[in-house]
Amino acid sequence: MTQNEKILNHIRMRGSISQREAYLDYGVSSLTRRIADLRDEGYDIKTLRKKHPTTGQVYARYFIRGTPEYFLEIGLNPEFISQVAEAEPLHA
Repeated sequence: MTQNEKILNHIRMRGSISQREAYLDYGVSSLTRRIADLRDEGYDIKTLRKKHPTTGQVYARYFIRGTPEYFLEIGLNPEFISQVAEAEPLHA
């Protein structure tokens, strides 16, 4: 399995990935390069900046756009998004 496949699988299974997780879990030293590769392959991966609660250090987490984890991170309820997507359109 390639590093790109490992990262994509991680995001799908756990919702997101950080540089630290990529390095410790898979030995990936350049997550930004792997994310760029996945984007080039057509995956809609979004970067959200987070602040570590203890150290205050800012870091990036990568999500696949449209997943429940992504909606939670940006402050939207994924169930609400699902309901809106399934709702009948309003007619004037």
